[in-house]
Amino acid sequence: MSAPIGKALVIISGCLTTLNGLINVFHNVLTPWCTSSEAQACVGPALKWNSGDVGFTADSNADGWRSVLTTDLNTMLDIWSPVLFGFALLSTASVRIRSTSFIIGSISYSWTRMGTFLLLAALFGR
Repeated sequence: MSAPIGKALVIISGCLTTLNGLINVFHNVLTPWCTSSEAQACVGPALKWNSGDVGFTADSNADGWRSVLTTDLNTMLDIWSPVLFGFALLSTASVRIRSTSFIIGSISYSWTRMGTFLLLAALFGR
């Protein structure tokens, strides 16, 4: 009887963690960072268009978009780790993925390992 309840709780925690991660990503994407100046005009709240003395190919959108789509590991983990933990939690509830993926299968092998993974998701997945 405890296995269906535990599986339902894993699915609920995976959905909530994924939702938290998507809210975090969309908050970083939708935060308006564009301010108009003589050299740049705003095209919406998150896109700058170069004009005047600034060259056409100058990277004027770096301050906003580089905070979401980046290769900086610290920034990328801060923004995307809740989404990745949520997807991993949801995939542990799937029997098909557990039987084909070695990593997911080893996480969901026992309730002790699953509990440890849920604790890590709670601590580091925001």
